[in-house]
Amino acid sequence: MRAASRREAMETSSHYHCSASTITRGQGRGIVAAAAYRAGQRITDLRTGLRHDYTRKHGVLHSEIVAPAGAPPWAYDRAALWNQAERAEDASTRHATAKTGREFRLAFAHQLTAEERIVCAREFAQYLVDTYGVVVDFSIHAPDKDGDQRNFHAHVLTSTRVMTDAGFGGKVRVLDSPKTSGKHIEAIRAKWAEIENAAYVRAGIDLHVDHRSYERRGEEKDATVHLGPKASGLERHGHGSARGDRNRAAREANAEREALKAERARLGEQMKAEEAARQRRAEAKAERAAMRTHDPAIILDAITEQRSTFTEGELRARLGRTISDQAERDRIVRAVMRRPELVGLAEARGGKIVRYTTMKVLRHEAAGLAAAASLTRDRRHGVSARTRTAVMERGQFGSISPEQYAAYTSATGPEGLAVVAGEAGTGKSYTMAAIRQAYEAEGNRVVGLSFTNKVIQDLKRDGFGEVRTITGALQDLAKGRAGWNGRTVLMVDEAAMLSTRDMVNLLTHAHEARAKVVLVGDDKQLASAFQRGGLFGAIRAQDQTPVSELSEVRRIKDAAPDAVQQRGAFNAMHEGRFREALGTFDALGSIHWCGTREDAREALAMQYAKDVAERPGHRRFAFTHSNADALAVNQALRAVHRQRGELGVDHLLRSNEGLFAFATGDRIQFTGSAYHKTAREAGLANGVVGSIRTIEGARVTVELDGKKGEPGRMLSFAVGDDAQAGQFNAFRHGYAGTVYKGQGATVDDAYRLHSGTERAATSYVGATRHAENLHLFVSREALPANTSWNAQQAGSRRWTSASGSGRSLPTRRGRKPTRPVGSVTTSPPMSVMCSSNGRRRKPTPPSLTNSPARWAAQRRTAPPRSSYPLPCHPHRPRRRMALRRATAR
Repeated sequence: MRAASRREAMETSSHYHCSASTITRGQGRGIVAAAAYRAGQRITDLRTGLRHDYTRKHGVLHSEIVAPAGAPPWAYDRAALWNQAERAEDASTRHATAKTGREFRLAFAHQLTAEERIVCAREFAQYLVDTYGVVVDFSIHAPDKDGDQRNFHAHVLTSTRVMTDAGFGGKVRVLDSPKTSGKHIEAIRAKWAEIENAAYVRAGIDLHVDHRSYERRGEEKDATVHLGPKASGLERHGHGSARGDRNRAAREANAEREALKAERARLGEQMKAEEAARQRRAEAKAERAAMRTHDPAIILDAITEQRSTFTEGELRARLGRTISDQAERDRIVRAVMRRPELVGLAEARGGKIVRYTTMKVLRHEAAGLAAAASLTRDRRHGVSARTRTAVMERGQFGSISPEQYAAYTSATGPEGLAVVAGEAGTGKSYTMAAIRQAYEAEGNRVVGLSFTNKVIQDLKRDGFGEVRTITGALQDLAKGRAGWNGRTVLMVDEAAMLSTRDMVNLLTHAHEARAKVVLVGDDKQLASAFQRGGLFGAIRAQDQTPVSELSEVRRIKDAAPDAVQQRGAFNAMHEGRFREALGTFDALGSIHWCGTREDAREALAMQYAKDVAERPGHRRFAFTHSNADALAVNQALRAVHRQRGELGVDHLLRSNEGLFAFATGDRIQFTGSAYHKTAREAGLANGVVGSIRTIEGARVTVELDGKKGEPGRMLSFAVGDDAQAGQFNAFRHGYAGTVYKGQGATVDDAYRLHSGTERAATSYVGATRHAENLHLFVSREALPANTSWNAQQAGSRRWTSASGSGRSLPTRRGRKPTRPVGSVTTSPPMSVMCSSNGRRRKPTPPSLTNSPARWAAQRRTAPPRSSYPLPCHPHRPRRRMALRRATAR
């Protein structure tokens, strides 16, 4: 309760105060009187004979003296200390106006405990002692009884002279000189901000303070001023003050600016959405137009716009969408294959060309790899060992595994780029939380980025204070609405889903701003669906990139059936050994053969109904390959809950997919994102799932899924197609959905309807969403029982990029690998080779104009792995189910 209230309260608060002043005789002030008042004690000033008695002062919570090692014992006696400080100035040539002490006033967040405030003040005092050699006397005060009851603060008194083992020595001139005092005070203020931020992280308070002015931060705001005791007293008694009037005017001006800023943001989001829609229409139109031109050069550009590589069969299929004449298609294919910019790709020297790319694609990927290499060489982003340890000592990370800790240490290293490559279900989000908190503890601005709004919602739920989609962040940079710098840390979740264009732009902007980038993902899972991608795997393959790998599956619960074997199956699928993995699931009875696709859907619904009856508290979801299958499965599973009496009265709601019945208790999934940014940030985003709580006319209230055991956030929307007016119609029932929308999700029970036409990445993601049970439904109609699964996936392995597959060799079509066309150099090498004993050799960076001898040295000795074969049919001998490699059709 206490921790939750502290987090909630601090989400909307922001403060920072660290002011410095001097205590001088010329002002009629004395350090003895100041010390007595701050500590609430009675001390006699031996120089003047005055006795300062503040023992009746209330609100002094703690007082403490911190002195350098070796200081005399009297340095810890408050009366003796400050009388000695006065006496040391009597010999000064300017003794009448001498500075006898300095004071720093510090503000605390009121949510900090008394012990946490003492720790912060003590750390600040020790910093002053270590840096300047002075004695520090600090006192922590409670808020005044008539003032703001959140105003916990500290008064920190320091001597103006260094303390030696013989007593006070020389003056600390760097804090007196106009030439040096400014930068030292700035450093002291920065240190207090660092101490505060570290304390908030330790305490789990969602707050970050910045010692810089609004102007230096680039924010258009009017600063407020500290009221002080006199102005505070006037304000408390209802009398105005000049400083109070100034603060009120500043707040009004800032409120007006925020309103204008929100309006500009709304208009910007509106323009952004319209521009994105126009761009999608333009891209589709451009592809159709390119095919109709019958121009081989234009067609080649169009086909590589969405994929880095392609096969001759894929080219023919794309042409078939717009060109019906078979002879003309054949002519265009032959012309495209003769283009000088075409580069063939083979898996081994002398091997058959399996895919093609272009010099343009290779140049684009090379630019991203060069930016990644430059970021890696920037070694200014390390987190101190002390901060790393402090983050790990929190209870939140008590279960961190050795490999997660290694990833945490690597990602918080000094390099400007780090990669966390985690297999499905290995706790990447948990590791990201530790990395984020470590950088935030040292005062960095951490921004969570991803390709989809659903992952953005997950990042926000996991504690990221600032999140953006990659598209939105890059557009903000291009239009000057945001900026990154050397204190910015960009953490990209599901980084393997980024297109090459977005990845190159991200890395280029980060390199220019000297920001740090942490890429988190799995290149064996789904990549970009709309533009060519796969650069994550190429970046990971670079030798200089700090890469951490997570392979210990933590998603599968210990209570799951054969948990150890299921975890091994996850690993096997990641490595391409799908037959072994599915053998495990087959032994568990998780694979269900059916006659037709309709039979498979019916079997799925029957299994779902059985599981709901046995384990009603489990989270469950059905994953399909197509939206059409998702629609049919949704209706079947909804009928299960209707028969159980778990749904309310039906209301007909018109979504963008048609008119459907929804009721209280129904599961709902959003298939698009809201028009307005505020609604998207609230959770109205593509892929988000929840449960309907109320339906009142056209207004639907939904409880979004949160972490298990925690209540979800509530949101409501009006059903309609007027997006600009705030209406929303991109939704469907949320019992089933596509694998693409489910990437990153975790459920207790997963149901998988196999289509028979899936690639390895889709199969891998769809079979690794469960924490306990997986049920896989396959029809002989879609996948004959005597056909191996890998044969249905048309290819022995996955190609996601032209230069980063780690296995590819550019060749001239129809010949042995030789000097490719063009003169572009790519880094890292397109082929990471192994010596005969299987140990990795130092790769040779190939220029695309390398000699044939060098290309011959780059070969992969291991054969390509097959992808996702089914185990044998339970009623057929295994020897009759020999695995066959896919052949070209």
